[in-house]
Amino acid sequence: MKFETYEKFLAEQQSKAEKGGQLQNKKDDAQAKLNELLAEYETTMARKFTKGTNEDKALDELDTKIDAAKRERDRAAREYEVYGRVSRDISITREDVIAAWNSKVNPEHYDNKIAPALKTLESAKKAYYEAMCVYFDSVHEIKDFREEVSGTLGYDFPFHFHIKDIVTNDEHNRYFIRQEEIDKAQSRNR
Repeated sequence: MKFETYEKFLAEQQSKAEKGGQLQNKKDDAQAKLNELLAEYETTMARKFTKGTNEDKALDELDTKIDAAKRERDRAAREYEVYGRVSRDISITREDVIAAWNSKVNPEHYDNKIAPALKTLESAKKAYYEAMCVYFDSVHEIKDFREEVSGTLGYDFPFHFHIKDIVTNDEHNRYFIRQEEIDKAQSRNR
C-alpha cells in the first residue's frame, strides 16, 4: 500500500534522528577534545612541579586551546538542546498521519477493495440463500409427496419410500458453508 503522508513522516523522523545523532556526536567529540586538553594540561602542570621545568608557554597555549574547546563544547551542547526542542515542530505530525489515514487511505482502500468484495459477498449470499431455499423446498416437496403416496397405499410409515438427500457430514460440509470455513477465510495471510 502507498501512504504518502506516512512515508513523508517516516522520512522526516529518520532525518530528525540522523541530525540529532550528528549533533550528539559533535557534542561528544567536543567533550572528548576538551577532556584530552585538560588531561594534557594536568600532565604539563605536573611536569612543571615535579621536574621543575618552565612550562608557562605550553600552559598558556593549552589555556587558549581549553577556552576554545569549552566554547566549542558549550555551543555543541546548546545546539543539541535547541535542536531537541525545535525538531518537535516538524511539518508532518502524528495527527497529520491519522487525518490522512482517515480522510484518504482508508476511504480509498474501502472504495477500491473492500466495497467490491462486499458487493460480491452480498451477491453470493443472495445466490446461496436462494439455492438453500430451492434445496429445502425440494426436500419438503418430495417428503410431502412421499407421505401422500404412502398414505394412499395405506402405509403408516412412509420410510419404505427412500429419498435421495444429504446423508453424511461430508455431504453436508460439501454444500453448506461452515463457521470454521468463515474463520479460516478471515484469518488468511495473518
